[in-house]
Amino acid sequence: MSMANAVASVARAVCTLIGAAVRHISQRRRRRRQRPLRCCPICHADAIVAEERSSVDELQVQVALQCGQCGTWRRQLTTHAELGRHDRERERDRRAIGACVARLDVERTLSDVNFFVHALRGDLVGAEDFLARTQRPR
Repeated sequence: MSMANAVASVARAVCTLIGAAVRHISQRRRRRRQRPLRCCPICHADAIVAEERSSVDELQVQVALQCGQCGTWRRQLTTHAELGRHDRERERDRRAIGACVARLDVERTLSDVNFFVHALRGDLVGAEDFLARTQRPR
């Protein structure tokens, strides 16, 4: 491979990486513009800890939001429709988190049961270990 081919190959690879980075950044910016209530303008996280609302008129609502990542408070004027969409997204996220917690709890319980069965079968623990805890000292 000649030096010119090697340089061209490296240049193509660098251009590919830069293009991918630019696409990623523009996708993140697009998502932030589409979901202004969810995205923190400081750290760009989409976690909200606290929220306060006050109705401005029949079309608009003033919302105060606290970022769950950096703790920054911000006030934003939005419509009732956008706020409803935000509420539905938040509830969907809460359900997804709840389902994940339930799944992890079941996995942990199964792991504990399997460990206990293995300990019983391997004679690591037995009924006398439990009797000692339930009987009163004499």
